[in-house]
Amino acid sequence: MEEKIEKKWIKIRLETKVREFNSKMLLIYHLLEKGYGVIISENIEIYPKGLSFLNSVYIEIEQILKKLKRQGDKIVVLHEEGLVLDEKYYESTNPKKNLKLLDYFFCYGRYQEKLTRKYYLEDDNKKIVVTGNPRNNILNDNFKILDEDNIKKIKERHGKFILYVSNGPNTPKEIKSFNKEERYSSRLKTFKELKLVKSVEDEKEFKMRFEYYEKILMEVLELLKKIEGTKLKVVVRPHPSESKEFWEKIFENSKNVKVVYEGVLSEWIKASELVIQNGCTSSIESLIIGKKCISFKPIYDPKWDIEIVDKTSLNIDTQDELLKLLIDNWDTNYININYDEKSYKNFLEQYISFYNKDESVKQIINYIENLNIEKKYFNYYIFSFYKLKKKLKIKLALLLYPLLKVLNIKKIINKINCYKNGEIYSLDKFGKIDEKDFIDLIKKYNKIYEKTLEINIKKIGKRAFILTNKKENEL
Repeated sequence: MEEKIEKKWIKIRLETKVREFNSKMLLIYHLLEKGYGVIISENIEIYPKGLSFLNSVYIEIEQILKKLKRQGDKIVVLHEEGLVLDEKYYESTNPKKNLKLLDYFFCYGRYQEKLTRKYYLEDDNKKIVVTGNPRNNILNDNFKILDEDNIKKIKERHGKFILYVSNGPNTPKEIKSFNKEERYSSRLKTFKELKLVKSVEDEKEFKMRFEYYEKILMEVLELLKKIEGTKLKVVVRPHPSESKEFWEKIFENSKNVKVVYEGVLSEWIKASELVIQNGCTSSIESLIIGKKCISFKPIYDPKWDIEIVDKTSLNIDTQDELLKLLIDNWDTNYININYDEKSYKNFLEQYISFYNKDESVKQIINYIENLNIEKKYFNYYIFSFYKLKKKLKIKLALLLYPLLKVLNIKKIINKINCYKNGEIYSLDKFGKIDEKDFIDLIKKYNKIYEKTLEINIKKIGKRAFILTNKKENEL
C-alpha cells in the first residue's frame, strides 16, 4: 500500500468485534466498491479529514466532536444501543449539544426517529433520518453463508442447547466477585461519569433501578440452578459489558449449564433450540432469524421494562412455569409452544426499518453521498505523528500519576484512571482482528454478491486498519 493515498475518507468506529464486525464490514464492502477509503478503528480518529461514522454520542466525546467539526469533518452517528430506548435516559445518552454537531443522526426505525426529534430544534430535524442498521440485515437468509461454518462448529461442540442471553446491568465487567455492594458502587460510578446520575434524586432512582435488576438476576440464577438438576442443557452468554467471571464462578462445576462468550450472538441464536432473556434485544434478533424466544418476567415494572423486548417474545412469569415448558418441550425442540410470530413482527415494524436484504446499507450510503465529502490525502507518516503525539501524552500522564495523586488534581486523575480501565476493557471488548478476518469476510461478501472485490489492508495502530479497493476505482 502506498504511504500517501488520495481518497474520500470514511472513518468508522468499531467498539465490539463480536457484535459489529460483520455488519460494519457489509457497509464497508459497499463503500470500497464506490471508491471510498475506509479507516476502521476502535478510537475516533481525527486524521485524515473526511466523514466520522460513530456508534454513540455520549457526553464524554463532546470535545472530540468539536475538534472534528473544527477541522471540517462530516459526522454521522448510528447508535449501537439505539433500540434500548429508555426515555428517561435518552436525552442524557444523546445530549442536545452533541446532537447539534452532527450532520446526520441515523435511526433504527420510526419510533427512535420520533423520540429523537423531541430533543432537536426544529431547524435540525432534517438531520434525523431513518436508515435501519446493517446488524439486522445480516440476520436474513441472504447472508447465511457468513456464519454457517461457525454454527456447525457450535452444534458439534455443544450439541443441543437452550441459549440464555444476559444483558448484564448489575454485573459490570470490572467486578469479578458476587459482592452486591461492589457491583452497585461500580455501576453508580459509571453512571455518574456518563452524567446519567447528577443529583441526589437521580441516585435514589438509580438505586431503585439497580434493586429491580438485582431481583431479576437472583431469579435467573435460581432458575439456572434448578435446571442443573434436569436433562436440559443451557449455554449462558454474558453481555459484552458484563463480567464473564461472575457467571463462570457460579457455574464452574456445572455439568449442563455452561458460560460461553465467543463468536457472534446471531450464530449462537441459530445454533440453539430456544432463546431465553430478560430485557435484551436478542429477542429482536431471534425474531428476524426465526428462532423462538422467551422473556423471563418474574417481576414487572413499566418504569424499567423494555416494551420492544417484551412485545417481540413470549412472556413467562414464574420459574416453575418456565421450567415445566422447557422440560416438557425439550424432546420436540419447542416446535409446539405458543409463539405469536406474526403479531411480534407487526409490532417490530415501528421500531426497525429497512431490515431486509441490504436495505439499510443503501439508505446509509445515500445519505453519506449527500454530504459531498472532499478528497484528501492520507499520509501514513502524518498519521504516525498523531499517534506518537498521543502516546507520549499518555506516557507522560502515567509517569506523573503518583505526583498528581499527591496534589489531588482530580480532573486529570480521573482521566488517567478512565484510560487505564478503558485499555483493559477495550482489549476484552474489541477482541483480536487481523488481515485474515478482513480477507475471509470480503470473500464471503463476494460470493453473496457474485463479485470479485479485492482490498488493500494496512494495520496503522493497535486497533486500527486502513482499507482501500485494490482497483483504486475513483469516485
